[in-house]
Amino acid sequence: VAAVVPVFLVRYAPLYDYYNWVYQGRIVADLLHAGPDSYAAAHRYYDLNHTPTPNISAPIGIGLLTMMMSSDAAGRVFLAVCVLLFAFGYAYLVRTIQGRPTVIELFGFPWAAGYFYYKGYESYLFSLPVAFIAIALLHRIYARRSPGPTLTELAGLALLGAVLFLCHLIGWLIFAATLAVYGVAFIRRGDDRHWAAQLAATTAPALAML
Repeated sequence: VAAVVPVFLVRYAPLYDYYNWVYQGRIVADLLHAGPDSYAAAHRYYDLNHTPTPNISAPIGIGLLTMMMSSDAAGRVFLAVCVLLFAFGYAYLVRTIQGRPTVIELFGFPWAAGYFYYKGYESYLFSLPVAFIAIALLHRIYARRSPGPTLTELAGLALLGAVLFLCHLIGWLIFAATLAVYGVAFIRRGDDRHWAAQLAATTAPALAML
């Protein structure tokens, strides 16, 4: 509650890129909305590009929320979701790495309201917890030692990688770099080299979109 209340208390959130995302969300909502008036007004100047493009989590997320509430409320709700999702993803990663509950898990709440928060980089902020969850899944596979990654786990990594690519390119690059590190770790540990190749292959959907 303490992490998200400030988002709703202030009249104008002092966040740099935030209002640009709210505006883009309003346009997306108008282009998707069933009402002909709002669609016609927005369509005079804008159209939806169906090419898979990074950095679209904020305009799509806020746009879908704007179809149910005001633009202002949608922006605040999406920002609150970013904060809570960041805290959850961070806690999940920390508990996975440490193997037990610790107080460090709670540090995700203050860190969520850091540099990228006040700069209003919402798509990037949204991508980080997705990367945390993907990295935690990757670590679980590595820590298990044997057997190697299952087909379900590889599909999950590929799906998370594709979602990350659409959320934000840097968020995806963080995960791609982690995949490379764990792939090398598999090889250095003497595991089957095919495991490292399978991990690398999960980047295929994102690379195809790139």
